[in-house]
Amino acid sequence: MSATAPARTGGEWVVAALRAEGVRHVFGIPGVHNLAVYDALLGQSAIRHILARHEQGAAFMADGYARSSGRPGVVLVTTGPGATNTLTPLAEAYAGSIPVLVVMSDIPAALVGRDLGALHEVPNQIDCFRPVCRWAEAITDGADIAGHVQGAFDLFASGRPGPIALSIPTDLLGGRVPGRLVEGRGRGRPPCHVEEIEAAARLLRAASRPLIISGGGTVTAEASGELRQLAHRLGAPVVTTVMGRGALPETDPLWQGVLPNKRATESAIRAADVILAVGCRFAHRSTQGLLLNLAFAPDQTLIHLDLDPSVIGKLFKPRLALVGDAKDGLGRLLAALGPGPSRAGWGGPPLAAARTAANERYTASVARLIAILRG
Repeated sequence: MSATAPARTGGEWVVAALRAEGVRHVFGIPGVHNLAVYDALLGQSAIRHILARHEQGAAFMADGYARSSGRPGVVLVTTGPGATNTLTPLAEAYAGSIPVLVVMSDIPAALVGRDLGALHEVPNQIDCFRPVCRWAEAITDGADIAGHVQGAFDLFASGRPGPIALSIPTDLLGGRVPGRLVEGRGRGRPPCHVEEIEAAARLLRAASRPLIISGGGTVTAEASGELRQLAHRLGAPVVTTVMGRGALPETDPLWQGVLPNKRATESAIRAADVILAVGCRFAHRSTQGLLLNLAFAPDQTLIHLDLDPSVIGKLFKPRLALVGDAKDGLGRLLAALGPGPSRAGWGGPPLAAARTAANERYTASVARLIAILRG
């Protein structure tokens, strides 16, 4: 439901939109161009501001907040160098698919792109952010501010997470304009296609040595319960990526190791006849040469489930691609398989021997800490 509200400053629209999206913490540094946002923050108590010593630190804080809480991290920075100082942490957030929103001020709208030497000017500032963001947009109308901020959260919820940058000229932040907020917006992550789920279930049902590779998408989708249930239904060892650690407790008897750990995972992956990859993009750094040279034999069947269709088939062409949310896909696969004993023919001793190569630092205490951080 949306309704046009009385005129507010652009800074007030930024804060109102963040409040409407349930944001409770923001990280940043005030500057002469973004003071309208800070004035709006002072007029409310729902959002707490955490002051950083440097914009790079603020963006890394937001990245860490997003990783530990599962909620998008929000950064407020000023024009030019203040904004570009966030580029390194945004590159890290992009690589890790972490939802971070940077709201930056810019020089007055009439001066943008003219290279006239305005205070803190970086010509076409927003262009610096496009290579490391899922979406980078310069706002040119104050009435669009709230919609763009809420639109960022729409993207966080519906697609592969990653950083978003919004650049707002300082005169738009200070000027009063009417606008609207959308309240009670329902969001849902895209479901998997029913026919593809049935096809995947047939392949898994016929497998004698199924194996699951689970990535950060499983964590983001909060699909840990579905992952565990499916693994135990299939009797399938689970290999997690670095970003996927914790999706299955590393004390679970079916956890095999972390993908770059060649000693713990290579023999299991080579022995599997059907591999289900979930929320995993097979990052080059983990699969091609650092510790592990991952490859699938012609007689192995790869099923790849991911929210982002662009990552499927980039390194390994699957026999079956499933596009959709990891929680939905795993839950539907479990339902399609139905109850029953596992038919997996994994031999215990070889897998158990390989599993001893897994790092022992993941303890029950660490598992409890992760559960607390993820709420």
